[in-house]
Amino acid sequence: MATVRISIQLPYLLVLPPGEYPTPSVGGVVRLADGSVTNLDGTVEARTDASALFDPPDVDDAEAQERRRQAEADRVLRRVNHLLRWYRVATGQAAIIELTRVQAGPFRFVVEGTGAAWGGDAPLEYEAASLPGPAKHSRASFGDTVRQGLGDGADPDVATFPRGGLALLGRN
Repeated sequence: MATVRISIQLPYLLVLPPGEYPTPSVGGVVRLADGSVTNLDGTVEARTDASALFDPPDVDDAEAQERRRQAEADRVLRRVNHLLRWYRVATGQAAIIELTRVQAGPFRFVVEGTGAAWGGDAPLEYEAASLPGPAKHSRASFGDTVRQGLGDGADPDVATFPRGGLALLGRN
């Protein structure tokens, strides 16, 4: 069984030494590395790459691999967001915020040691969900939803946003 590395490139540079950062409360380890992106004008911008390892089961079923890719994308995103929250506290940089799937993508899957893509040649990307317009929901209904969520005492899952917006939360 081959080990697979899932990786993303953060939209900014974290001023942390490259290496592994344990995230026991959300399971696993995040590995940070120095990266860069070349902009359309040819300038190079420093970024941070984040990755994690996992051992996929030996299955050739494309649907099972796609489900596993999505599950691992969610796992690495939880780990990265946990790290980002601590980074924001340690540095006092309020602009460093948790990422959604869309902001974190594309998620790349590579077999360690071979460099071969795992689960398909294309990286996993998520499309941005359109926000509901004012015609569907009133300002008051948004306020009610926020109040209800705050009253539940739990944090919302920043890694996901349901299609259809607040209507899918059952809070109109």
